[in-house]
Order: sequence, then structure tokens, then C-alpha cells
Amino acid sequence: MKVKEVSLKTGIPKRTIHFYVNEHLITPSINTENNYYNFSEEDCQRLIFIREMRSTGMPIPEIQSIMKTPEAASFYINRQIKKLKNEKRHIEQVLISMKYIMDEMPLFPNLNDLRELCDKANIPSTIEEYEVNSRFDNYNTLFINKVLWSGFLPKTKLTEYQEFLWMKLNKQTLENPSDDYIKVGTFLNNLPALQLDYMLTHQNDHFTYIASLDEEGIKEYTMEIIQKIQHVISVPEFCQLWKLYYKDYFYPSVTIHVSNLKNIMIELSPLFRAYTHNIDIICENAYYYLHSKDGNDLLEQMQYKLNGYIDIDSNNHGELEILSYLPKIAKIMK
Repeated sequence: MKVKEVSLKTGIPKRTIHFYVNEHLITPSINTENNYYNFSEEDCQRLIFIREMRSTGMPIPEIQSIMKTPEAASFYINRQIKKLKNEKRHIEQVLISMKYIMDEMPLFPNLNDLRELCDKANIPSTIEEYEVNSRFDNYNTLFINKVLWSGFLPKTKLTEYQEFLWMKLNKQTLENPSDDYIKVGTFLNNLPALQLDYMLTHQNDHFTYIASLDEEGIKEYTMEIIQKIQHVISVPEFCQLWKLYYKDYFYPSVTIHVSNLKNIMIELSPLFRAYTHNIDIICENAYYYLHSKDGNDLLEQMQYKLNGYIDIDSNNHGELEILSYLPKIAKIMK
């Protein structure tokens, strides 16, 4: 189908369709004879879905993430519902204030009268977050756990027991979220859609690699982590990024991965079990190297340049792995 036909079929203007193509929301084939787009029925269905989501006011990046990662749909739709509820309440407060002004206005008001009425009306200037206490509902918790743990989940259908363990983990974090979990959840909730999508879909290869290491590979990767940390602390931008997100994401996420949730994941995921075994050894080896004569200079540089934003003594020294991984994290946060 040509763009004109698609426009008639979907009710979407041709210019908007071209915009969606340019944003890579749809990728129609191109007729090599005339270089015109050739839209399929699947393209039309995707456009209709985009139209419906845009009718809710959902931003294009979030729609793009849903189309790329459908399992994230509940999180983004739930976030949009909360946003609309906040906007609704803001409008209701504005209407109450405006009605007060109308009811109290003199028959022939002057500017001073109007200014005084506006002061008394308490017109809200910005849309506030009214539903803070319900931020971590079932949809949010499920998505946060997917970001934290989905890289370890089996790609095949979960067994009945694995389903039970996954439900147990989600129930525990919903009913009794730790302070660290709330910090990570708040951080993730405030990330743009594309960054969230990347974090949800691009971690598995790293975890699989660590889990596959044999004894010799563990020794080699330990030195690789040391070299990566040397590079990280030599780049001011990386040090700044680390300090910027340390308290809200890096530190609490490491703490979560050694909490009692770890025991559930060890039982649920063979990949996580193997990864945890290897990365604990790697971080312990790196820790002892930093406290050796050969590594002491690097340790002092870390402590100086990160200026208190580092704790490698606790949480199985897990911050060492994140610090070594920082250049890849920096690409996500751009």
C-alpha cells in the first residue's frame, strides 16, 4: 500500500505517517523502482496501535519501548494513568480556585481586586505528584524486578516452581520494599523510556559471560576488572557520573543483589547461581589485589577521586564490578 492508502485506512495524516517512519516506529519496505514506501498490513496495524496510544497522551519514546519490548507495556500504561490522574487533580484544583475568584469578584473589579483574589484563591502553579504512596503498585514492582533480574531469568517457559519463586519475589518487594529497593525504583521510574528499555534488554550477554568463566577465566577477568577501574577513575566524566548516581542507584542496587532476594534468585535461576558464584570470587580477588602492595596506589586513587562515594568493604565488594562496567552505563545515561 502507498502512504495515501494507509492514511485513508488508519485515519492518520500522511505527514504524521512519514514522521513515524523517520522515528523508526514502523519500517515499511521501499519500492526499488520508484523509491516509494510500500506499507504492509502489519505496518497498518502498528500505526493504528500508535494512534491509539498517542490518543492517551503517551510520549512517542514510551510507545517505541512498548513496541520493542511488549512486556514493559503494563509499566508504561500504568505510569501514564498516574500522570493523567495527577493532571486531572491539578485541573480540578484550578477550577476550584477559579470558581472562588468568580464568586468573590466585585461587580466592577479593578486590578488590585483581582490580584488580591488570586492570592486568596491559592491557584496551583504546577502539577504535583499526588499519588506518591501508591508509586510502588503491582505493575511498578513487576517492572522494577524485571529490570533488576530479567537478565537472569530463563528464556524458556518457567516451570511451576520457578513461577512460584518469581511470584514470591514480586510479592515480597511489593508488600515490604526495602529503602534500597525504593531508591532504585524511584530512580528507574524517572528514567527516560529508551534508557529503561536498554537496561531491560542489554544485560544478559554480560551475565552469561561471567557465569561461563572457568577458574582460569576468573583470574583473567579479575585483572580485566582492575584495568577497567584504572581507566574509569582516570576519566573525570566517569567519576562525576558515578558520584551523581551512587546513592540513588549504584549503592542500593548492589545491596539488593546481596539481600534475601538473592536467595530466591539463586533457587530460581541457574544462570544467577553461576554468575553469583563467579562474580563473588572475582570481586574478592580484586578486593585483595587493591589491598596488596601492587594495588594500594590504585585504591588510594579510587578513594581520592570518588571522594567517599565508594564502599568496597561491604556487599561482597560488588561495587567493584559496577565501577568497572561504568563506561557502558555511561552510554545508556547519555
